[in-house]
Amino acid sequence: MEWLVALLIPIGICVVLPLVTIWLIARCVMHRNEKKAALMMAAIERNADLNIGELQFGNAKSPAERLLTKLMCGLMLLFVGAAVMVSLIFLPYIDYASDVVILIIMSGAVLSALGIALIVTYFVGKKLLNK
Repeated sequence: MEWLVALLIPIGICVVLPLVTIWLIARCVMHRNEKKAALMMAAIERNADLNIGELQFGNAKSPAERLLTKLMCGLMLLFVGAAVMVSLIFLPYIDYASDVVILIIMSGAVLSALGIALIVTYFVGKKLLNK
């Protein structure tokens, strides 16, 4: 019986959880788009001289705002990844050959790499935006 639980937990976490998450996000996006379409149709039916461009709802960000968001996320990921790796220095009595320490260092390195990638994306986007 224990082998079944040991098999079902990773399958549930690695397969079912991402699928349910994607399904919920897609469902929320479809529901939001249907609500926007219904509002636009109601506004058009009431006033035929209405400009559709004025009805765009939401917070459409400019390219500069999206670039700044990438920079902010990149810096946060870089600092969190570096903090995770540096925090091991201050933990006493650590066996540096253990698997947990290696996992922590790898996760910190991945977070730092993602942060660096977002920062590079910011600078490339800024260069393209200025052209």
